[in-house]
Amino acid sequence: MGERVIMTGEIEENDLNVLYSSALAMINLSKAEGFNLNIVEALSCGTPILVSDIAVHREIVGGAGEAVIWFKLEENNQEMAEKIVDLLAKSVVYNSSKQAALA
Repeated sequence: MGERVIMTGEIEENDLNVLYSSALAMINLSKAEGFNLNIVEALSCGTPILVSDIAVHREIVGGAGEAVIWFKLEENNQEMAEKIVDLLAKSVVYNSSKQAALA
């Protein structure tokens, strides 16, 4: 997956806020889920989430507006890939504008 995606495995609770706050986004690919605390944690740190459009996600974060990017799980998930690429492109523009403003 390259340098941009980090598969962390289990993370100590003290480190979660730092990781969520510094992440570009949190992506959850669940087909079925119980209460998904990690998407709530990411949102509480100001991190946008890209989540599968399943009932439990709608129930938990359906009112979070533009901070949530929805996609439908499919075998060939072109929609999800396009949304990730779009999010990355927007972050490049955002970071470039932020750097210019600080200069």
